[in-house]
Amino acid sequence: MVGTRSRFNNTLDKVLVADDPKLQAAQFPTFVQEAINDGRVERGMTRNQVIMSLGYPPTHRTPSLSAPMWTCWYNHWITFTVTFDDAGLVSNVIGPAPTRNEVHKPESPPAAGAPEPTAN
Repeated sequence: MVGTRSRFNNTLDKVLVADDPKLQAAQFPTFVQEAINDGRVERGMTRNQVIMSLGYPPTHRTPSLSAPMWTCWYNHWITFTVTFDDAGLVSNVIGPAPTRNEVHKPESPPAAGAPEPTAN
């Protein structure tokens, strides 16, 4: 019973948030805002932005959100893989995913010392 309660609390933590995510999303680059609004994932997005766009990946296929690859569902029968680079940005989307699969350049210069996304 304890394990069931813990899983239930983890699920609640994922869907009930303290702050309005729309306020956070308004600070993202335009291409990220459009992807989130369309339910897409694009190269250069962060893990948090992917979650805001697609929701959490199923834990039985992606047990850790820090994993370099996530398996996501397009529908009940089709999955796709989102890969992240060392900086935690989407580097590739493999399979029939909701994406334009384009490389996006930052709208403004990155902060000092921040890595710039690279094209693959």
